[in-house]
Amino acid sequence: MDASNQYSRRNCVLISRPNIDEHTGEDTNTIAIKVAKEGGLTIEPSDIDRSHRIGKPGKKKSRDIVVKFVSYQSKFVQVRKHLRQNKSKAYINEHITSYRGELAYQCVLPKKDQHSPIIDTWTYDGNIFVKTDLKGPMIRINCHKDYKPSTT
Repeated sequence: MDASNQYSRRNCVLISRPNIDEHTGEDTNTIAIKVAKEGGLTIEPSDIDRSHRIGKPGKKKSRDIVVKFVSYQSKFVQVRKHLRQNKSKAYINEHITSYRGELAYQCVLPKKDQHSPIIDTWTYDGNIFVKTDLKGPMIRINCHKDYKPSTT
């Protein structure tokens, strides 16, 4: 079930940025294009299928924006550019399921411990990967039992 849910998010990214003002009747496509431009990316209106905010409205924090691109290729190109440039105050991430988000978070936590074997954690195409050795293979994490970091 999680795999099919993740696959339906394949063309989507999540844009997070502090203080993206939120207004009734706003055009989230325009906001996404503006935020991308601030980060040195060029997203055309024709690249976006649809976009909207997620989560409950609140006064304390601006909600993230999910952007669904018209094709996987246009999403892939924009995410790659963002990772290379990374000049923006915004975060542009894959839109992963809550299960995978929690799993990725659990893989990131041990990385902060100097005794942890985890060197790096990342997602790619909805999959979670960890690296425990610079020259070693990357390990794909599908569920909690796939990798249980131990501290020595």
